Parts: sequence; structure tokens; C-alpha cells
Amino acid sequence: MNSKDYQKLLLSNLEEIKLLSSVTKADVMGLFRLYSSFFERLTETESIGFTTLFSRIAYVGIRNNYPPALLYENHFYRRKMEQGELEDLKFLLDLGLYLLYRNLGHTYPGLIPEEYPKPVFPEQEQYKKQDFFRVIRAIIIENAGADGKIAFLEEASAHLKKTAIIKNPDQNQQLNAAIRHIGLPIPVNFIDVRVDESGIFVPSVIVILPDFLVGVTSVSECFQSGGKYAGAYLSRKLVPTEASTPILIGNIVNYFFDELIHQPDLDFSEVIKDTFRLAPEQFSCMDDKQLTECISKIRTHFNNLRNVVKNELTETGITKEKAYLEPSFYSNEYGLYGRLDLYHYNESDRQSDIVELKSGKLFRSNSYGLNENHYIQTLLYDLIIESVYKGKVKSNNYILYSYLDSQRLKYAPKVRSKQYTASILRNDIVILEYLLAKLDNDKYAFLLDKMNPEDIPSEFTFVKRDSRQYFNAFQGLDALEKIYIRTFLAFISREYILSKTGEHGVHKLNGMASLWLDPIEEKIEKFSILNGLEINRNESAEDIPCLSLSYSEHSALLSKFRKGDICVLYPGKGRSSDVLKHQIFKCTILNIDDTGIEVRLRARQKNHDVFKSNQYWNLESDFLDSSFNQLYYALYDFMIARPEYRKLVFGLKAPQSGEMSIKPETASLSSEQKLLLKKGIEAKDYFLLWGPPGTGKTSVMIRSYVDHYYRNTNDNILLLAYTNRAVDEICETISKVVGDKFIRIGSRYSTGEKYVNSLLRVRTEEIQNRKDLLHLIKNTRIFVSTISSIQGKRELFKLKRFDLTIIDEASQLLEPMLIGLLGRFSKFIMIGDHKQLPAVVTQKESRSKVESEQLQTKIGLTDCRISLFERMYKNCINKGWENAYGALSYQGRMHIDIQNFVSPVFYDGLLKPLTILERLSAVSVFKSRDKIRRMLIKERMIFVNVPVDNSLTSKTNKLEASIVARMVNEWKGIYKENEQNITESSIGVITPFRAQIAMIRSLLTNSEEITIDTVERYQGGARNQIIISLAVSRAEMIDSISNYSDEGVDRKLNVALTRAREHLIILGSVNILKSNPVYSELINYCELIDYSEII
Repeated sequence: MNSKDYQKLLLSNLEEIKLLSSVTKADVMGLFRLYSSFFERLTETESIGFTTLFSRIAYVGIRNNYPPALLYENHFYRRKMEQGELEDLKFLLDLGLYLLYRNLGHTYPGLIPEEYPKPVFPEQEQYKKQDFFRVIRAIIIENAGADGKIAFLEEASAHLKKTAIIKNPDQNQQLNAAIRHIGLPIPVNFIDVRVDESGIFVPSVIVILPDFLVGVTSVSECFQSGGKYAGAYLSRKLVPTEASTPILIGNIVNYFFDELIHQPDLDFSEVIKDTFRLAPEQFSCMDDKQLTECISKIRTHFNNLRNVVKNELTETGITKEKAYLEPSFYSNEYGLYGRLDLYHYNESDRQSDIVELKSGKLFRSNSYGLNENHYIQTLLYDLIIESVYKGKVKSNNYILYSYLDSQRLKYAPKVRSKQYTASILRNDIVILEYLLAKLDNDKYAFLLDKMNPEDIPSEFTFVKRDSRQYFNAFQGLDALEKIYIRTFLAFISREYILSKTGEHGVHKLNGMASLWLDPIEEKIEKFSILNGLEINRNESAEDIPCLSLSYSEHSALLSKFRKGDICVLYPGKGRSSDVLKHQIFKCTILNIDDTGIEVRLRARQKNHDVFKSNQYWNLESDFLDSSFNQLYYALYDFMIARPEYRKLVFGLKAPQSGEMSIKPETASLSSEQKLLLKKGIEAKDYFLLWGPPGTGKTSVMIRSYVDHYYRNTNDNILLLAYTNRAVDEICETISKVVGDKFIRIGSRYSTGEKYVNSLLRVRTEEIQNRKDLLHLIKNTRIFVSTISSIQGKRELFKLKRFDLTIIDEASQLLEPMLIGLLGRFSKFIMIGDHKQLPAVVTQKESRSKVESEQLQTKIGLTDCRISLFERMYKNCINKGWENAYGALSYQGRMHIDIQNFVSPVFYDGLLKPLTILERLSAVSVFKSRDKIRRMLIKERMIFVNVPVDNSLTSKTNKLEASIVARMVNEWKGIYKENEQNITESSIGVITPFRAQIAMIRSLLTNSEEITIDTVERYQGGARNQIIISLAVSRAEMIDSISNYSDEGVDRKLNVALTRAREHLIILGSVNILKSNPVYSELINYCELIDYSEII
């Protein structure tokens, strides 16, 4: 949309809002979205990543020369809305209108004929002169000169430009590096700030990008006796940590500690039985001597811990009744997050105690008798607690060394200067992350030199060891492989940064920082929060620690959450910052329905004070670093894989084939399926099978491959897919061949009920020794898992050698998700459809494009968001390697009238109906006496023309929603007329926007069996009747509901249309959608009717 059209539409929206006779909260939030999108538009061409509206307004204010009074008014309104202060709705509406008119007039002189009347402001707050501030949240707008002075805007008074001076030359140099690599304006927090006589602010330390939370352990492990080294973070990030006895003992000791807090008189013989089940695969990797030594060591730890719990804790004033186990905390003041082993808090005297448990030995201890990294860890936890309670809680810090015979609980004194030093190193880590994100640029290739062991301080022994492995592996690559690794390191790092802070915007996500940056009302609209929950059953002290919570009158009943989701639970007082003011409980959703939710906590809780003292609770998604760690580790695994394998996946070596020695059973297969089964079996290195919707890639082809290899070979097979739903389908398919003779890797909470007993964790519950476990693993030839689950089971590959892996949904997997894994197998078969939706990528498409001409021309890597399956498939076609790929073309899902549109538009005419299925070309069996229903039955594809909702930020169309509800009810009536039951596979509704989902759901009653969801959630599923509500109000929005391949195929539209077996109804504006060639073709193909004919 050009500037003139945008201005015209915005003014039209404002005129409509002015005519409102009454004001609702929805009106106020809608206006704020318009306001926010205005500043988004003014900054959309900037290369800077804006994480807050504060930074956008500040930037525009400087660039466009806003007068101080206008800046003050803008920031006053912003803070009111962001903090959820929505009591006076009329005032907020008038204020938003006034500011949008003022801002438009200032930005586009002459556009506004007359100003909207200014509402009566509260008296401007007079800022008291203060000599000291604990924390100042700000953005730096001018970088530090030689004198160390910087210009900044304070969040609380952002209309006033202020000056600060950095006295520490190292921090001055660090800040200039951050500005150079990240760019201005840069968000910071000033800590322990003095104000001198001339009004210049003097911070003791600066926290750079404080909303980018870094794990406490990531910082503390960069400290060793006598030194610190930020490069240690790179080693821990890029090199996988192999399972070891010390790590295993550490996990077991933590388990003992938790159990003893609940049962101090517990005997070792009672817990040792359960210990094996904590890590059965790791125990099974040990020989008898190692096992005996391990048990001896953990027995010592157990006895010492029991003594500590019964005596030493009490002597220090720490009572079990006031202790919380494994609580997590976030701090956007210090840019840290962490999970404590034990946190003791007595509210009556505002006294807290931190206990950090360590199973390792003291080594080169500091002057306090503590390992330096452990000491720094407790000091950082102390900072977080200070941040949560705003410095109002006294805290004692202890490190518990469980291997010591005496004086195990050691005091860790608070030293402010060391906390400053650790905060500066935390900034180094953030800058390293931004450097990693630019690694695809040759200018930043130097970064991997930090992995050179010769340049690493001698006291970092383990870092030198791990870095040497990485450095040598990287140096052993050729030039093409090196740029490949750098390109994907940068790509993953950009995704990682966005997962942390995201980007501010009406239709964008703030990543982890959304937990405290996004207003509650905005979260409700995005379905990203369950708020106002009340605890109705507390079983947090039980062996399986659970909480049952019910919805209250304050709860948003619609959400995106599902069983098995990993979440954070915290007390909610109605402010977006609530998550920063309390401990949070990591949990997994066990059940969710229309009455409430049940979660399992990560740790049992003996202290229930927090549950009793807080009435309302909020639940939001957790953000896990571990999923990104696996991608970094995969690149390392690729680096150390066989050179021949690397050449194969690059397409620089032709895949080989042979002759089948045994003919597979193919009686039930079509001739095409027989051919593709034969090609897949004869391929020696790999086979790529393209399977469009409904062609039987899982139900027929995977079953046939498994049947052949299981019956005719001794091969061990690992079956993989991206989603748990797809893994459930694989389990169902292969159970017809092998029964229950397979093992599934994963969580019981994300596994279909029918397959829980197949889980390795469940199968090992009755196993008491290594011999039986090894026998189980050795004699089970088929394993099934999601990609993410198997990546977290590296030790399994030490116990089991797999010959073949078959990967379903391969086109939904980013290249790094597979590139390290596939090298473990003699052969792999990938099955996918690159014309359907690829993996979700957050960064802008322009950033994921590959710049290297070598990668583009030599291996066909043009965009990092393209799957390995698609790149290799196209490479095989281009090089004529017909033995390594094939395509299924006969589909048995869509009626031929739907297929006849889908096939030429999305599949170049490849798709054909399975002629043995008469349903695909038959007249519908449904009958009706009603005219509308007869039309719905007769026409296989209908397009309903619906007027647009003229709002700049709206992702809803109420008229479309009401027609969807009408269509659902008509189809329910058709089923009833024809005496057929409605099941979950009967009728489905697809719409691109969550707000439209909510609106449709609110209009449907007694329709629990009807799934209303986005196209992403529907991929892999099918319904007899599909109704699509596009809810597009402007031509520019078409891009937001589309996902184009390199060939110009709209993969989202493809997936949406191919979910339907029998009938499709599409709703949208013909005038808007005809501007897009594919939608224009779709409208022309469908039976077109106007909404007035059916409303």
C-alpha cells in the first residue's frame, strides 16, 4: 500500500472511531493497534530491529524532530496502554485519536485540516530530583565518545534527552562494540546509578539488551579460578556435551536432594531402585566396574545430603516447610534467567536463602573456599532475586558441596563489584550472539577463531578440549563446507535472537520477552495466555506433582494450548510484568478442556504458601534454548561425519543403486507404488519420495518399506517425523505389520493414548538391570520418534546401530534438523511434499536468502528456509539421478472436482484419482429438500463473496464468521437429514487469523466436534467438508495468508484446499482477492455466489 492510500485508509478508520456512541475495551485496544502500526510503518524500512514500541517512538521522535510536549504525550499514552491501565476507556479513546491526528499532522504536513481536541491530561508528573537509582530502563540514542558520555532516553520520561557517563573504560569499549554490531537505538538498563551535581547520570554498570535473557549458568561457566573468558560460551553452545558419569551423578544427586527435602529419613536402599530409571541408557553404557564405582559415589552423596537436610539446613535457619524446589525466575533488569536448586523464603521477615547444590569437587577454590564459577552463579541468582523483589528482600547465598565429609554448606558472600563484572561478561555473550548472526558475512568469519584452543586461557581446561575438537573439525573442511557451516550458524542464530526478543509489531511476536512486554489484552487476542486461573486441586507434593486449575470470570477461554505443551505458570495480578515479580513454575499440560486445565510441575513442592496466597494464575508457553542447541550440535555432527556422506547430501556425489535380492510383498499395491517401493529398496545411499496429499505416503508406502525390511532383512530401522501427530500415524501404520514390536522415544504427554505403552520410558519401568535393558534395545529392530526427541537421546546411538532411517514430513524440516542426524545411517529414505508448508521461520525472507554464489551454484542452496528434502530432490532432477527419487501421483482423498483445480495449479497436472475409489468421481450420496442445502451438496467448490471489514489492523470479518456458522449448521442439518453421525473428520473450518477463530467459535454452539484452526495446524489432516474464512480486508494482507515456493506455488492455499475430501466452501472479498492471480483463478473455477443469497 502506498503512502497516500495508507493515509486515506487510516483517516477513514479514525473517522469511524470518532462516530462511536459508546466505548468498549475492544475499541480502545483496536485504536492502540492502529497507533502502534502507525509507528511500525514509519520505521519499516530501517535495518534496526525494534523490540518495543518505546524504541520505535523514540527513534521516530528523533528522526522526525518531534517537539518534547508531543513526545511526552505519546509516551504517556504508550505506558498507559502497555501497563493495562484501562479504567477510563473514553479518555484513552480520545487520547489515542488526538495523538494519531497530531502525529499524522506532524509527519505529513497539510494532511489534517483540523486537530482533534486534546483531552484533559492529568497534571504532568514532576520528577523528583534523585541522587541514586537502583535501575533505570533506557535506550541509548548516541554512542559514547572519548569522554565516555552517551545520550539516552529514560523509559519513565522518554521526552527528555539525558546524558550519562561511563567511567569504566572496558564497558565504554564494550558499549561501542554493541552499537557497532547491533545498531542504535540500543535498549539498556543502567544499574546503581548516581546523579552528579551537573545532572549527569553515572551508572555503575550497564546491561545491554536487558530483554535478551541469558541463562545464569551460561555466564558463570565463563569464570574459572584466576580468570574469565566469554569465548567459553561459544564452546558450550556449539559443541555437544556427551553423557558422562559426572553429569549423571550430578542429575542423581539433584534427585536425591529433592526426595530428601520431602522425606528426610529416606534410606538409600529405597531410592537406588528408582535411580536406574532416571537415565537407563546411560547406566547401560557402563561396564561393571564403572557401575560399582558410580553407585559407591552416589551412596556417599546421599548420606552427606541426608545429614545436610536433617541438620545443617536447620542450623542455618532454613526450614523445609518454607523451601521451594527448582523454582525459576526471570529478570529483565539484569538480563538473566535461572533455576535455583532450593529457594527458601520467609515472608514474615522478608528473608530469603539461595542454596545451589554441587556434586563436583572443589578445584582451585577462591578466597571464600568456593569454585569461582559456582560462586559467580550464586551471585547472579542473588541479582535475580533482588530484581524480583526490587531490593526489598534480604538474601543469604550458599553452595552445598555434597561430596564433602564436613562443612558442606558454604556461605557465598555478596560482593557487588563481582556482580558488576559478571554483568559485563553477560553483555559480551549477547554481543557474541549478534556476531554469530552475521557469520555468513566474510567480515565476521574471524569469530570462529575464538574456538582456537591455542588462544584459550589455560585455566579453561575443558573449554580447550571441546574447542579443539570443533576447531580441528572446522579446519578440516573444504572452502564450500566452511561457508555452508557459517551460513547455517548465522541462520540459526538469527532465529535464536528472535526467539528471545522477537520484534515489536501488531502482527509480530516478541519471543520470550513477550512474557513481560506484551499487554495482557494483546496476549488474550493472540490466544497466547490462559489468565485468571484458580487452583481447585493441589497435588504438588505428590510423587507426580500436579495442579488442577479452573477458569474464572476473568479468564480468556480460548487459547492455542494443547495437551503435552511445555509452559510456565505464575501468579497473575493483571499486569504484563507479573511474570517478573514472582517465581515461575515450569510445567507440562496433562489435560485441557472447557472447564479448566491440569498441569504437571517439574518438581514436587512441600511449601504451598505461594499457592495459598495467590488467587489467580496465568499460563503461557515456555521458551526453550534446548531446541536451538540441538541445531548447533547437528552442524558439528555434520562436520565430523564421513566426507562421502557430506558429498552425498551436497549433491556432489551420485547416489548408488543395486538390484533387489528379495522381492517384497506387493499384492495390494498399485503399479506405481510397486515401482516406487522397488526403487526405494534398490537405492543404496538414499531415496527421496515426493508424496502429494492423499497419495498414501504414510499409510501405504511407509508400511510397505517397513514390511519389506522387517521381514526380509535384519536391519534396524528408525522412523522419524516432525510432529507427534505424524508419529502417532506412523505407529498406527506399522502396528499393522509388526504389532507392538517397536519402541517409541518421547514424552507420555505428547503421545497418543494407544501408543503410550510403546514408549521406552514405559517399557523400562519394570526393568531393574542393565542386562534386561540392553536385551530390550538390542532385540527391538524398529524405533519411532519425533526429530526433537531423538536428538535429545544421543546416548541411544551408543547402544544401538541403526541401518536405515525413514523420515516422514521431511519437507517440514529445516536442513540443520537433519544434516547431522542422517550421517549416522547407512541409508535414508525421506518422504515429503515441498509444495506444502515448510518449517516455520521467524526471520524476514530477505535475511534467510543465501548470499554465497558457491552455495547457490554448486549445491543449490538458495534459501536457508528450504528443506533438505526439497534441495536434494531438485538436485536429483537437475542431475538426472532418477534412481534416487520418485513421485506418487494417484490420490485417494479429494473428489475429482477439487483435484481438477489443485492438480494443474499446484502440481503441474501430476495428480490423478485412484480409479478403484468410485467415491472420487461419484455424485454425493447426500439428499435434502432444502434449496440451500441442495446447492451445498451439489457444488463441490463454492466461493462466497463477502464485503470487507475496513479496518487497518483487523484480522476479523464478522459477516464471514456468521456465514461460516450458518454453513456449519446447514451441513450438520444435512448429516442429520441423511441419518449420518458427525465425527471429528466430518466438518472443519480453516482461517488464517486467531482472532477470526475466536469470532467463529463464539458464534457456534454444540459444535465440539468441529475443529476451527489455522492451516498450519491442519497440515496432515483431512475433513469431508472444509470451510475457509479468509478474512482479508486489503490486498496487502494476501501476502500474510500466503507462503510462496520458489516456483510461485502458494503452499498455504494448497494445504487449505487439499484438506477437503468432498466439499469446499471459501469465503472472502472477490474485489480484494482477484488482485492475486491464483485467487482469481480459484474464484473463476468455483461456483460463485453472493453472501446475500445465503445469509
